[in-house]
Amino acid sequence: MSLPEDSQRASVIASCANPLPGNVVSQYGKRIIRISDHQVIKCGPDVTREEFENQRIAYELVDSRIARIPRVYDFFSDEQSCGYIVMEFIEGKVIDPLDDVSAIQKVASVLGHFATLRYNIPGSLYGGACRGLLFPETEDLIFDSLGRMEEWFNSRLFAHNPDLDLQGCDLVLCHLDIAPRNIIWQEDGSLCLIDWASAGFYPRLFEFCMQWLFDGKDGSFNSLLLEFMDPLSDHEMAQKEAILCAWRNIQKYPFRNKTSTSPQKFLRHSTDLLPIPAHPMPDYPPECEKHPEHSIFAVSIFSFKLFVTSSPAIMRAAQKHPTAITLQPLLKFTQKRMCQTPRDKLVHLCDQNRGPSLLSRIVHDTTPVLAGKSLDRMNRIMVRQLLPIIDDMGNYETVDLNAWIRHAITIVSTNVTYGNLNPFQNRHVEDTFWELERNVALLLADIAPWLIAPKTWKARKRLCAAFKDYFDLAGYEDGSDLLSMRYRSFLKAGLTHEEIAYAEVPLIVGLLTNTVPAAFWVHFELFARPKLLEEIRAEVEENALNIAPDGTHVIDLGCLRDDCPLLLSVYQEVLRIRTTMVTIRFVTRDVVLADIYFLRAGTMLFMPAKQLGRHQSAWGTSAEEFDGRRFLRSTTTIDDNGDKKRDPRRTGGFMAFGVSPTICPGRHFSTSEILALVAMITLRYDIAPVDQLWRAPPRMNSATTSNMGPVEGRFPVTVKKRQKYEGKLWQFKVSEGKGQFGLAVG
Repeated sequence: MSLPEDSQRASVIASCANPLPGNVVSQYGKRIIRISDHQVIKCGPDVTREEFENQRIAYELVDSRIARIPRVYDFFSDEQSCGYIVMEFIEGKVIDPLDDVSAIQKVASVLGHFATLRYNIPGSLYGGACRGLLFPETEDLIFDSLGRMEEWFNSRLFAHNPDLDLQGCDLVLCHLDIAPRNIIWQEDGSLCLIDWASAGFYPRLFEFCMQWLFDGKDGSFNSLLLEFMDPLSDHEMAQKEAILCAWRNIQKYPFRNKTSTSPQKFLRHSTDLLPIPAHPMPDYPPECEKHPEHSIFAVSIFSFKLFVTSSPAIMRAAQKHPTAITLQPLLKFTQKRMCQTPRDKLVHLCDQNRGPSLLSRIVHDTTPVLAGKSLDRMNRIMVRQLLPIIDDMGNYETVDLNAWIRHAITIVSTNVTYGNLNPFQNRHVEDTFWELERNVALLLADIAPWLIAPKTWKARKRLCAAFKDYFDLAGYEDGSDLLSMRYRSFLKAGLTHEEIAYAEVPLIVGLLTNTVPAAFWVHFELFARPKLLEEIRAEVEENALNIAPDGTHVIDLGCLRDDCPLLLSVYQEVLRIRTTMVTIRFVTRDVVLADIYFLRAGTMLFMPAKQLGRHQSAWGTSAEEFDGRRFLRSTTTIDDNGDKKRDPRRTGGFMAFGVSPTICPGRHFSTSEILALVAMITLRYDIAPVDQLWRAPPRMNSATTSNMGPVEGRFPVTVKKRQKYEGKLWQFKVSEGKGQFGLAVG
């Protein structure tokens, strides 16, 4: 039942990256993807072999007549250290919120059964490090006795906290993440428990602690479960305050002596708390370069504090706290300021009382409609729209490459999204959008924008008026699956056509503002390197170009994906070098990163991609250099002199598509569009600046919504048809199911 073959595992990895909507069983924290009638895959950056082993042992220990545990078959990981567990598919449903008394009594009975399963050494089921909320994420704590674990907890208590005394407490099977989301109810009323990452042998008190900590988070479930569980002894209850104090201290304060098991007490303001260096200026990217010795530093802006990190290790530590360090508040911010959504409807869109907000679900549901058959359909329309524009390029001796690419990407991408009634077919609407994009930051400031930015304010008004007419004419009926999903969701939230038109602005921004400059820089970097350009041409000719019986030259997008690794590597290297992204996350509760750095709730964490994308800890000594072979799967690169040098491929700190778990859902479509454009232009044309000097043009600093450094002004180039292909007919081919690329992600 395992997946031993690399090819099988590669296929599973690709399917999990962008699964068909009907195969997504669960999205709670980690993805659960159904791959057959009897098997599912659990995948995510923090899915580990430890969890696999824990669940395997739990399956063997627990009486299946009392509670079912899905049987696990295999574990493997990909190159981005994302883990995959192959396990049994259990038919049933999750009831969340769960407030049915009889159901919760069954859960309590299961925990009673767990209390009969005992061991003499504390720790995870398989004998590894302790995991879960009661232990620091960045420490691999292994204890050889209950006494040693007690000493460690006491070392995390301050002088005014009560001592912890675990002597006399039996070590029993504890799940440590009992919640409605982790219970599958079968038709016969029996239950199945999932998510065994934190499970181990601990005092039964620990299972109670988890419910005390989450009391109210799952409605009445926590308090009812505590009521029905077999009561603790007086001695066990007396340890409650000490355990909870230790947990609060672990969450709030870092301790240097991570593996100390001595029972010494630490003072709250002792030197064992590591301060974060502060810099009272907001110009954080230069500060990252100025102070490379600081993994993270604080920036004070009046009374507000934000944290900036250029360390891939700190970035990965932040990824382990997806609910504490999150993008979610930015969704509401954008919806309010960029879309002008009325307050009452904004509240409805952002309401999280019954689970993820409608706005969050819209963002979440974007991924499946930009994959599979929907992606194939979009790619077919895209290449059909792109071909005549590329053909037309040969009719000019000179073009403004920046303006030409901007128009090509704009009209193609919006035609794919909005269909036959696409408002962007009116050139005035296109120009209006780019006028808006240039100074959209003035709207986000939301300080009387009609006064401080009247042109930008009016540009948005004109753009949204065009889209209101589009929705009034039912243009969405001919649009993409992405547009249909968004339209239905906003209509369900009670938005009018005018309000939905304003809500389209962020989508258009995401669709165009990074793809356009990315396409420009790929062409710039390729044509500025004649040797690399010839290698790309040779690769595309050999592996992706076919000649039909009628003489038509056909470029296969599926072959660009599967058989042109150098082209894909160059593309990603351009993104790495050229991105100007600063990823922003909101700190919604106190959190400690890497068990060292304390971030207080209400602050923000900034992660500038320029510095992270060139950090030597992730990219080696060649981090500052452009290396078109960096993303190849080999362990050597070749310099300009043809000499081989060791420089293993690494992907840490690659942020062009965002930072996991928030990754750009449209990355596969934009990659297809850019590589289709690049492949055909490189084969058919020679391009050079009119002065024959490949000098990087200035960037438009005011375009804050773009992460790829859009070009300021014109970039005139000469265009010459290559004699080899002059007069030939051209076409693209889109292969079904080959629209998703093996791209690096942060």
